[in-house]
Amino acid sequence: TSSSNSSVTSKTNNPNELEVDNNVSRLSQTSQETVWTHTSTITKCRFSALGTKIAAASIDGVVRIWSTENASRNTTIFCFSEVLSLEWEAKTNKYLLCGTADGKVKIWNVFVDKHVGDVVVDPEFPRVEEIACNPNGNNFVCALSNAKRKISQLCVFNLSNLKISNKIPWTHASTINTMCFNHNGSMLLTGGSDGMVRIYDMKTATSIVGWQAHINEVASVQFSADETSVYTLGRDQSICQWSIQNIGKVLKQYAYPGFYLGG
Repeated sequence: TSSSNSSVTSKTNNPNELEVDNNVSRLSQTSQETVWTHTSTITKCRFSALGTKIAAASIDGVVRIWSTENASRNTTIFCFSEVLSLEWEAKTNKYLLCGTADGKVKIWNVFVDKHVGDVVVDPEFPRVEEIACNPNGNNFVCALSNAKRKISQLCVFNLSNLKISNKIPWTHASTINTMCFNHNGSMLLTGGSDGMVRIYDMKTATSIVGWQAHINEVASVQFSADETSVYTLGRDQSICQWSIQNIGKVLKQYAYPGFYLGG
């Protein structure tokens, strides 16, 4: 890829006023390789932390893993249910976690191409909407929801024995769509169907702070590199950068007309 300067529409403090920022560097595509392997709609796609593997899941419950060096297909995993979430174990890239719509998290050892085991979640919350692996390599968090996607549950599982080790209280009438850890796994950032962003202290399993980030569902969240701010992508077709020191303050906000997120 290569970068070039291109104008991006940036919102000012006035929500009805837009200004153009010509100093934003955007990536342009210089090459493409197409691999035709899935026979149904792809729902998730994830690079491993080292960038050497790509995992993709389709609505028919099939997960395929490729090498980024030659795009050859290495492994096919059959989950026998729609795959809602994919996550690579962050410390060694040894494991791929696949969360399904029928209440299971399938753990796959990529090094030896072997199924390690399944986590079976609470049947009242069968949808594994999102998975986040702690950077310390010891555990992972599952964001679960009921069949109607009206309420959620946050559960922490031990990666060694695949048993639940903690539950993070969630009392909101909404679903967790996306989440991620900070660099050392001490904080968990979540984005919900209610447009709220929340930060949790993993040591105490309690909410530190939360704010309304979007008028519609939050589709993706990410800490900034220095962890002084967070980025959010909303289904209202906006991307925002929020200050962590000054909660609720928008540092930057961009609108992308025509940017379709589905749903």
